[in-house]
Formats: sequence, structure tokens, C-alpha cells
Amino acid sequence: MNPPEKDPLLFIAQVEYRRHAIKIARRGKEIRLLIHRPGTIFAARMIVDALANYEQALQDARRAIDEMVSGEG
Repeated sequence: MNPPEKDPLLFIAQVEYRRHAIKIARRGKEIRLLIHRPGTIFAARMIVDALANYEQALQDARRAIDEMVSGEG
């Protein structure tokens, strides 16, 4: 088995929330949610958590998007 820093980053899914893309990937036993603003290539934020906390990490990403959107207005 590879050490955690050597595990490949595996794309799992992409979810849209408030026109933002949440790209979900995993590396070893960690889940990474990359938050992209509409029409951008690079992620504006990244949420990292344990794979077992998938649902909580997704809620954290949605909350981060809510904060980003409210800060724009």
C-alpha cells in the first residue's frame, strides 16, 4: 500500500450548488471537495476531511459557497 502522500487523487463526482461546482475526489482515506466559482478553472476553496465524513464535508462545502455568495453581494 502506498503512503498517504503517494496515493493518487481519484475523481468521484461533481455536484452543482448555487451555480458553483463542487468536484469531489479522494486520496487514500481522505475526501477533498474542490469548490469552483461559475466559469472558473481553478478552485476557490478546498474542503479536506476523512472519507467517513463525506456527508459532513459536503455540507461544509455548501456552507462555504453560501458564505462566498453572500460576500459577493
